Amino acid sequence: MLGAVTSKIERAAVLIVVILTLAVFYPVFLHDFVTWDDTHNVANNQDMLSPSWEKVKWYWTHQYKDLYIPVTYTLWAGVATVARISTADAHGGVELNPEVFHALNALLHVASAVVVFGILRRLIGNVWAALLGALFFAVHPVQVEPVAWVSGLKDVLSGLLALVAVLAYIHFAQSNKLWWHALATAAFVLAMLAKPSAVAVPFVVLIIEWLVLKRGLRDAIVGPALWLVFALPVVVVGMLVQKPALPFVPPVWARPVVALDALGFYLVKLLAPFHLAIDYGRSPQWLWSSWQIWVSWAIPVAAALAALWIVWRFKFVLIAAGLAVMAVALLPVLGLVPFDFQSYSTTADHYLYFAMLGPAMIVAAVVQRWMKKAVIGAVVVWILFLAGRSHLQSWVWHDSQSLFEHTIETNPRSLAGLVNLGKYYADQGRDLARQANQGPVLARQGTYQAAEQPLRQALTLYEKAVRYWPNDAKAREGLANTHATLGWVILMQLRIDPAIAEFETTLKIDPNNTEAAKLLAQAKAVKEKRGQEAIPIK
Repeated sequence: MLGAVTSKIERAAVLIVVILTLAVFYPVFLHDFVTWDDTHNVANNQDMLSPSWEKVKWYWTHQYKDLYIPVTYTLWAGVATVARISTADAHGGVELNPEVFHALNALLHVASAVVVFGILRRLIGNVWAALLGALFFAVHPVQVEPVAWVSGLKDVLSGLLALVAVLAYIHFAQSNKLWWHALATAAFVLAMLAKPSAVAVPFVVLIIEWLVLKRGLRDAIVGPALWLVFALPVVVVGMLVQKPALPFVPPVWARPVVALDALGFYLVKLLAPFHLAIDYGRSPQWLWSSWQIWVSWAIPVAAALAALWIVWRFKFVLIAAGLAVMAVALLPVLGLVPFDFQSYSTTADHYLYFAMLGPAMIVAAVVQRWMKKAVIGAVVVWILFLAGRSHLQSWVWHDSQSLFEHTIETNPRSLAGLVNLGKYYADQGRDLARQANQGPVLARQGTYQAAEQPLRQALTLYEKAVRYWPNDAKAREGLANTHATLGWVILMQLRIDPAIAEFETTLKIDPNNTEAAKLLAQAKAVKEKRGQEAIPIK
């Protein structure tokens, strides 16, 4: 009888997780693709526009955009077969329905939250404590980025598979049934093939076995150590395909400072989830010139010391275990090994997806230990506050314009925000020009003028990057391309001489830029004809 009651309570708890998570994230179902990776991954990727088994197999034998994530591309291709809208133009082009891809992300996130509930139910025991921990995982605002971003599927899918691996391994550790171990191993391998950062899963399992399940350290090491055999090829492939070209790479001895700064930043965001953005500008070169380098490391150190004191004073191991789970889950993206995105920032919300299991463990443990109305009430109010913040944040991802405008509002020096917003306005002007064919250019100048400011701000940042790191190829390429885009925007406003100056500057930086050379020839032709003929539209 007691088992039946417990089962009903568990089903009710799972239903609450599903309903609240969907209520928070339902806006993403109506969102568009954004030009922040969605275009080359899905929306304009010919392999997704006309998927086939041959194209899918290519992703299993090749890296794409410096990532080897064949499971993610396989799922995208499968979804693309049912997300075709029909012809997009008179030439028979195909469009993909972004709503289908957004729905996939949201539903997989719901599944992750349910798995987290299962993990916490196994580790903590109390259903209501597990429920509140799972809700914290599900509705925290840092989860908006991977869920609302189509390209965030790699984080959500890998995170879900990693969580399944953890839950299956806990079942194995508690029952000693080998088929649970086989399931855990399969999920772990697939998680790594969805995103390589899942190589941290064995360390998460080790912490849970040792500190939470109280298995002897020697026994706890055996299972995860075997998983490292599977992880080794992923690490090797990652080192081969991901060769970051960063303007500044800290020396090895200094990278722990970068890692501690990132951990401190994440801990602050967990407690105060405000001013979230795709680009925090927290790159190693920024940190090295900021006063924060002297204090940010103290935040995770203080948290670790406080957790150790709690263990010593109250024998409350779960807080230390939760912090450790979060830290080791983040190990691949803390900057101890350089990675591409560090040219923008070492920190990003989507890196926290799987790592949020650790904070969820802490919330559940606190509720379970102090099962009082005041404690439960405070946690419920906090979770509802987080849910409201996430719901509002999800609207930021509605389209490229809202995303990049929010990014610049949050971080005015964001190179990602400035360049992409400038390109967005330029593309809008280009589309209007195509629609109007050879109509009056002056009628469209408002759109082109809107593109100028972010592009000029981006130029300022690129110029600084090239000044301080003159050998950085990406910075010089970005500077040249932004000059070319700005020149085109100016040209479309019939400001011929300034446009020519921008194209000439582009060619000084990159003499092989054929697009700039073509536009320069067009601008000079217009100048020779004294503007009497319409500007050719690309």
